[in-house]
Amino acid sequence: IGVWLLVAVLAIAYAVSLHRHAAARGGEHVPSTGHYALRFGAGLAVLALSSEWPLGPLGAGYLASAAALRTLLLTFGAAPLLLLGTPPWLLRRLVRAPADPEQPPGKVLRLAQMATLPWVAFLQFNVMLVVTQLPVVVDSLKITQVGSFGLDMAWLLSSIIMWVPLLRPLPELGGLGDPMRLIYLFGLSIVPTVPASFLTFSRFPLYSLYELAPR
Repeated sequence: IGVWLLVAVLAIAYAVSLHRHAAARGGEHVPSTGHYALRFGAGLAVLALSSEWPLGPLGAGYLASAAALRTLLLTFGAAPLLLLGTPPWLLRRLVRAPADPEQPPGKVLRLAQMATLPWVAFLQFNVMLVVTQLPVVVDSLKITQVGSFGLDMAWLLSSIIMWVPLLRPLPELGGLGDPMRLIYLFGLSIVPTVPASFLTFSRFPLYSLYELAPR
């Protein structure tokens, strides 16, 4: 039920934000937010799909392949859709961007700018990739619902940060040009081969969580 509670909270908060924004604009013309809402809703649907039965329980403690599929859904489905579904005005509110561009950025915006620097976003995503695949981390955290939920949320946040330089949702957060985006994406494909090689060529199962799961 925790998955549905999370999705419900995000959906309600999103709907309330859209309603308040429209009310604050009064009689002014408000650009359509339907395409944003559609993307955000699709992101929530992918998040629920990856966490609900059967993928959720299977990936949490039965099949490592199901866990890998859940990671792909979070990385290439939920994360970019949630980011693309957040209107710029709402994203500015989340990062506390000042209304006047001449004003100095606050602490939250400076932290967001630092975290989404291309080399920082690239590095943190690859570190998260390696750390969350370590047997000691998987076998220690995924045995509990809280630990498994924490890993999922950390991975989702890391994926969202990774996508910011590529999707460039806000001018305040910067981004990469087209040639550098290709290099960025190519670089992201290199590090996953390290844990993949261990999974492929190991003579014994790496994760006791999946090895010892009752069949």
